[in-house]
Amino acid sequence: MLLDTDITIKMKTLNNLLFIVCIAYSESNLSPDKIDSDPVLGQYTEYPYPEFNPIHMDAERSHYANVKREGPHVVIPDLTLENLNHYLYHGDEDFQQSFRVLIAGGGIGGTAMFLAEQLNHTNAEIVYLDFSPASMKIAQGRAAIRNLKNIIFINDRIENIPNLDLGLFDLIDSYGVLHHLKHPQEALQILGNCLKEKGGMTIMMYAQYGRTGVYNMQTLQQLVNDGARSRKEEVSNAWKILEILPPTNLFKRTEKLAPDHLRAGDAGLYDLLLHKQDQAYTMPDMMEMINMSGLHFVSFAEPVARLSMNYRWFLKDKHLLETLGAFPAIDQLAIGELISGNVMKHTFYISKENQEAKPLDDLDKKLCFMGKPDTFNKFLKNKEKELGKRNRSVNIEFLDFIQSHQDCTRSIKQMFSKINLKSRTTKSDEKLLNELKSFYNYGIEIGQLLVRKKEIGPSPLSIQFRELFDRFYTWY
Repeated sequence: MLLDTDITIKMKTLNNLLFIVCIAYSESNLSPDKIDSDPVLGQYTEYPYPEFNPIHMDAERSHYANVKREGPHVVIPDLTLENLNHYLYHGDEDFQQSFRVLIAGGGIGGTAMFLAEQLNHTNAEIVYLDFSPASMKIAQGRAAIRNLKNIIFINDRIENIPNLDLGLFDLIDSYGVLHHLKHPQEALQILGNCLKEKGGMTIMMYAQYGRTGVYNMQTLQQLVNDGARSRKEEVSNAWKILEILPPTNLFKRTEKLAPDHLRAGDAGLYDLLLHKQDQAYTMPDMMEMINMSGLHFVSFAEPVARLSMNYRWFLKDKHLLETLGAFPAIDQLAIGELISGNVMKHTFYISKENQEAKPLDDLDKKLCFMGKPDTFNKFLKNKEKELGKRNRSVNIEFLDFIQSHQDCTRSIKQMFSKINLKSRTTKSDEKLLNELKSFYNYGIEIGQLLVRKKEIGPSPLSIQFRELFDRFYTWY
């Protein structure tokens, strides 16, 4: 195990070496031939994504100059330490023991910033890797505004990781990157090989069916821009086409599902409709890719995906529900994706090891409540209305006994003792656990019930900015 001083020395040494690497591959040293020969590199050199200009940088500078700010400027709910701990580490990770993170395809640095801010109180090491010097330059500027010293910046490609001797990582994040590579399967395999045995990943890749309108529009834009001489000309032509689309156009009818061009300007438009390397996947495709990489699917990383993939929210016929319920799990997810029709991306937690243990198997751990009870109760009420009430063997209102995340100290076993004491009963742990599992599984989609080791407290940022972090779990 490395001591804090060892980590500091290691990071300083690596940063000095990587500074030389960054100079060698700086934006100004990229030859036009190299950019022209790689259309994806050319795109992210000319149009770093998401769009980030001096106005955005000034906004972040002002945000962090405000001592009364409500929290980090960039927030990514599925990457809170509490969520990562629950879904990827069985609640056992305190993030204090030289925790290592690889951001594979870091872009302009949003993910790196949020994780680095959360881990700033630890000796964690975050390695940012991206092939675009323009994007990396923005990310470095954002890190400087936050005074973050725990990020190492590397200008390189995921495909070249085996030659970089980066070591193994506890967490790898690759959001919206793999589907833009020539060989996504090989890239995922490379990342999987970089995980420690108990390590985990968060990935996002495009979903095929929800983006049907996008791919129709990409085909149209390719035809229109066949003779375009520059990216700027492509962008100009693309805007002109979007302005004249009739309401019958498939992209126009589903535009609200893919509003990148509306939110992120020219960079968003190019990434959405003019990208030269863009692949999308169905749920079975994703599961096959994960399995072929020697990895294991853990969970959807976003509540909206858990809800959208559950066809039971839409289908009410009991006979057909029974029939589909006998199908393999992957087939049921495929049916849910097709019925929903609006799944634009697949965002997953995946792990190196097969997680056979279930979240509530260890009674010495804590079950903590995230966010506001009103949100959870609203969700349960709606689910009972649409899917029917949960079968109960014991009449217990568990929310009366599950402690809030910030004040969570009782183990599950201690919670059971409190239930028996208050109800003046002697129900066995086994009986109470079965009922708790039923309650947990019924409410699992919204993601407000998370497990962690008894001695692990809430993360500092979730306490400092409690109102903001609570809102991560109050979207429903």
